[in-house]
Amino acid sequence: MHKNNFRFLAVGQSLANLGDVLYIVPLISLLYGQTASVLITSLVPLVNVTARVISGLVAPLVLERVQHGWILRITQMAKTAVLLLGALSFEQLALWIVFVFVALISFLDGWAVPARQSLIPRIVADGELVRANGLLATADQTMQFVGWSSGGVMVTMIGSINVLWLSVSLYAAASAFMLLLGAHDGEQGENREKEKPVRSAGEVIKEGWVYLWQHHSLRVLTVMDVFEGFAGAIWMSAILLVYVKEGLGQGDEWWGYINASYMLGTIIGGIVVVALAGWMEKSLYRLMLLGIIGCCLLTLSFGLFAYPLVALSISFLLGPFYQVQFVAKQTAIQQLTEPEKLGKVFSAKDTMDTIVFGLSVLLIGALAEWCGVFAVYYAGAGLFAGSAVLLRYLKSRS
Repeated sequence: MHKNNFRFLAVGQSLANLGDVLYIVPLISLLYGQTASVLITSLVPLVNVTARVISGLVAPLVLERVQHGWILRITQMAKTAVLLLGALSFEQLALWIVFVFVALISFLDGWAVPARQSLIPRIVADGELVRANGLLATADQTMQFVGWSSGGVMVTMIGSINVLWLSVSLYAAASAFMLLLGAHDGEQGENREKEKPVRSAGEVIKEGWVYLWQHHSLRVLTVMDVFEGFAGAIWMSAILLVYVKEGLGQGDEWWGYINASYMLGTIIGGIVVVALAGWMEKSLYRLMLLGIIGCCLLTLSFGLFAYPLVALSISFLLGPFYQVQFVAKQTAIQQLTEPEKLGKVFSAKDTMDTIVFGLSVLLIGALAEWCGVFAVYYAGAGLFAGSAVLLRYLKSRS
């Protein structure tokens, strides 16, 4: 492993992820404070998804021409500049400007995410990929947990503007770590990629999508991701809140307990993945299947046994199973994809994941409305079961 490069990437991305969570909290507080409208406030995730999809569609054009390490540097510095402008003008921000800031930061993330995922195999030695992915996944979940659990409290204690300045500081520190990323062997491959004949923008944009479709194993893993993406929507806040109130008969605090329990479970799961990385590397598909089956059974149990302490325990246990299958699948995709195609493949995958998330919010919400909240968890278990069947099919063909 190129240890310094990986450390800089891990620390920089962790700081950036914490900043991503913390800047949203004061902006949502500002929107709700100015409008007292839940509808307007709920437009924030919609703007986020829309910007990420548009960014993902054009990202291959950037990934084709710019070294991926530099994409991380440029996008993080640009995010810092955007948020700095927001902090400087926070008290005078018009509503539409708030949405512009959210859209710009989300757009830049649509370039940074595939660049990061394609960079990992370039700076990590063979046999260390599971460990590296596990460390980054654990760091991501830890920052999410810290950010969402402390963001609201910090806004109350020190004020929205100070939380926004904290986010600017985190972004600036992340930019510094991205600038410390050194040149590595993979960048030479990126330079050679530039020597290819000039192609049309359409050919470059669709390259990752075509590669995903034509590569049998990647195609199956992508369909599995779609299934699991729809299944994952059952854990979104609105659905879980209905489950807590109607299914468990508890107050809002149990919504927070279950969310926290799940996130703690994913952190523990990441630690387990890192500890068992060498073994996982040799049993990647077997452990992926174990993780998916575990998610299936626990999701089904969540719907069948609506008791507060049982739900809390299940949400915690779900975290490690989810993390194991996520890291295993991420590693498999990195191993199956040609190095020069990684950025465009992850760009296509990230765009598809974002679209699936947007659609799943609508479809799962409609299912809960028409059939009741428990039906959502039975459907989620069925989707995980379908993903497990696809993985067995993939292994039988390989």
